[in-house]
Order: sequence, then C-alpha cells, then structure tokens
Amino acid sequence: MFGVLASFEEAGALPARGTAPRAPAIAGCTPGQRWGTVQPQAAAAALWLVNRYRAGLGLHSLRQDPVLDAAATWKALHMARFNYMAHADPAPPAARSPGDRLVACGFAAGEWGENLAYGYPSAAAVVEAWLRSPLHRANIEQPDFAATGLVAASLGDGPLFWAQEFGGSAPASFGQKPPLAAGRATSLSATPVVGRPASPRPGTFFVTGVRVRARGGWADLRLGHTGCRARVGMRLLERVAGSFRDGHAACVWQIPRWAAGGTMTGTIEIRSAGLRTARAFTLLIP
Repeated sequence: MFGVLASFEEAGALPARGTAPRAPAIAGCTPGQRWGTVQPQAAAAALWLVNRYRAGLGLHSLRQDPVLDAAATWKALHMARFNYMAHADPAPPAARSPGDRLVACGFAAGEWGENLAYGYPSAAAVVEAWLRSPLHRANIEQPDFAATGLVAASLGDGPLFWAQEFGGSAPASFGQKPPLAAGRATSLSATPVVGRPASPRPGTFFVTGVRVRARGGWADLRLGHTGCRARVGMRLLERVAGSFRDGHAACVWQIPRWAAGGTMTGTIEIRSAGLRTARAFTLLIP
C-alpha cells in the first residue's frame, strides 16, 4: 500500500486554518462530467472514523455540510481527473486558492481547514495516516470546527483521491465565564470515559480519556496539558497523541500485536488552570 498526504499547513501561508476571501468567486463548483466517480461508502466510513476519534477526545461530531461537501467533491474529482495533489487548484478550468474554491461553492465567510490524500485504498488507511501526521491531526482535533465535507473519488481503476474540508463554529466552549460569586477552584477531579473502542485491541489505535471537573469553585478548563503513560508488563506503549480541550483529556495509543493477552496499565495526568490531577487505569487486552 502506498499513500501521500497533504494538509493546508504544509501547503502554504496559514497554519491549520484559513479564512474565506471576500473577493468574488473564481471559476465554479460543478465538476466535469468525465472527471471520475465518487465513492460515497468509503467517504462515509472515513467520516465515521474521524467522528469516533473526536468523540474519544470529548469533542463534538462534525456534521456534514452541503457547501463543504460540494467543495470536497470538486477537489477530489479534479485531482482524480488531472492526477495531482495540491491544495491550490491548477487550471483547467482556472487556477485558484482553496479559499477561492470554497467561496465558489458557497462558503460565505469564516475559518476553514483542508486535508488531502491519495493512494490509500480504504477509510481506515487514510484516517490512520491523517492521525499519524501532526499537521492533519490538528485539523481533525480542532474544536472550533463543527462542519465538514469528506469525499473519496477515483478515475477508472486509478487510486482513490481523498479531500476533507472543515469549517463552521463549535458550540460554546466549556467553562469560559465564571458564575457570579464563584470562588477559585482548589482541585480537579477526573472521571473516566468509555474508550474508543471499548477495550484495546492488538494492531489498532485505542483512545482512553477522562472528563475533568473543577472542585471547590470555578476554573477555566478550556486548555491544558495531558500526560500519557502506559505499559504492558515492562514494555512501554507508544503514545500517538495527547489532547486537552474544554474539560476533556484524551490519550491515543498504538496497541502492538505482541501485547495480545496482556494487561495495559497507565496514567493520564492533567494540568489545567494551575491545578493538577491524575487518573490511573488498568485494561485487559484480548
């Protein structure tokens, strides 16, 4: 299997996100009739995996948006037809930036992101690759994104080209304003949430997390640091990612095949609002 990735961070001027331009739209948003074929089942599976990962981090699911779907459809089919991968759209029909394309498809204004890939034959393969890349993972983990369009397309028997657009505004962040007459919190508590999947499985990624709450008063828990440590027997496990957003801390692990039948023990350590807490866990690996 081969595959190539691109995220907007790698492509140019802005890190992780862009802002839709106010200039008139360049070209259009209707794909050519012979540009290829979309693969809706593959795209739906990839979106399910992305939202499952976000759920493990305590983030809201990304909803499908027709405007972002249209932009992703145009991009995936255009790349399939002209056999390239880049965020900027080359001519024909007209050279333009990703922001220009979004405006042409009806995106009015606001922040956005884009992940691209080609050569990955399945939803699991492309999402795993995106999550292994810090630049792509930043788009997937961005709490301000609430909507998406995700499309896979191919031309004949050629490889799959993947495009995911991100945009929209998230629900109000947790704990932004203290209640009236609230004192400062004195400690934090951490409650485990169900992992994704429910138990670690060899040869897969596993997400474990906690819900963090303030005790004794109010604390701004929008941002923080998550420390992730785990082992099976005497061997440490590879941590793929650690995240803290809006009172949710999560760790993503790669479970090796040699860990089958073992016991995974670890600790999630959280630092936020000048306070610290930790939660230990023990899980059996089938």
